[in-house]
Amino acid sequence: MPRVTLVSRTLLDRYEVLAPLGAGGMGEVYRAKDLRLGREVAIKVLPEELSDNAEALARFEREARAIAALSHPNLLAIYDFGADRGVSFAVTELLRGQTLRAALAPGALPWRKAADLGAALAEGLAAAHSRGIVHRDLKPDNVFLTSEGRVKILDFGLARWVRDDSGEEATSAPTTPDPTRPGTVLGTVGYMAPEQVRGEAADARSDIFAFGCLLHEMLTGKPAFTGSSAFDRMAAILRDDPPSPSRESPDVPAELDRVVARCLEKSPARRFASAAELAPLLSGLSSAGASDPTIAAGSGVRSATRRAPRVKSLAILPFANPGGDAEMEYLTEGITETLINGLSQLRKLRVMARSTMFRYHGDADPQQVGRELGVTTVLSGRVMP
Repeated sequence: MPRVTLVSRTLLDRYEVLAPLGAGGMGEVYRAKDLRLGREVAIKVLPEELSDNAEALARFEREARAIAALSHPNLLAIYDFGADRGVSFAVTELLRGQTLRAALAPGALPWRKAADLGAALAEGLAAAHSRGIVHRDLKPDNVFLTSEGRVKILDFGLARWVRDDSGEEATSAPTTPDPTRPGTVLGTVGYMAPEQVRGEAADARSDIFAFGCLLHEMLTGKPAFTGSSAFDRMAAILRDDPPSPSRESPDVPAELDRVVARCLEKSPARRFASAAELAPLLSGLSSAGASDPTIAAGSGVRSATRRAPRVKSLAILPFANPGGDAEMEYLTEGITETLINGLSQLRKLRVMARSTMFRYHGDADPQQVGRELGVTTVLSGRVMP
């Protein structure tokens, strides 16, 4: 049960706890007010019965560190982390909307909607994976659809640091039990990859498998792997291939069937190597058949139609620095990042993530970039000294 004494309490003389929002196996969540900044936030705290559990505390701190290391519109933002009079907590952005689990309660989603959500999820996962962070527990309960139309990945409570900032594999202190070490089965049955079921080490490709489970469920309204018990579901993950989504929903294109099937390959080596591959594939499928041409803003390429097409998806190339000045380089990167972050807040506009776009140079061909990423619009620009 939620600890009733926490409501109306102020943590660190800054966060006034207002009301409980919910509780899960690894934490209670409250609505609170940041008295310093005057904004509402969410506070996740460990249940009282786990506060003296070293393993639970370590896992909770891992989640806070994992989220804090990331900055992406499709990942829950964390603002602070601390402890006050026996209460360990993380302060995050306050979300309003519903979980993907709730959204799927009526049944399958239209396939284009599922592809759009999948593209956003893939971009968020790609950002996490680029920092060496594996989620390990991706499921409908850990995906949130905000009232503004954003997709947010929640709960990095099982997240495992694959490498530290130096590029070396991260390790835990030997005195702290680590539930994410090989040999421990940890995750949610029905969404675990085969290697997780076997207690083997998980990596980014394990998240790809769970992503495939989510995409399958969004397209069919049914879990990819079922059974009357947890053991039966784990056996199905190891042994069975779920039916193609198009068998349940005939309007699902064959290309989307193939994406799901590759995500759900039993062997990690046969899956997509990176979530960054999935985002443009799904965006391209969602917009396939549309007559909107790719437009390169500022490139001199004109639309094939007189009427300006509706911008559904946008890629912002790093702004060019023709003079090569080091100070201007800093400015061009800042302008590009500001545009990406700002436009990502617009509803009904999918903006490619910073981690995707900064792989390109400012002189990249916008039309080629548009084709590679499957977006309707590409924005390029240059900063003149």
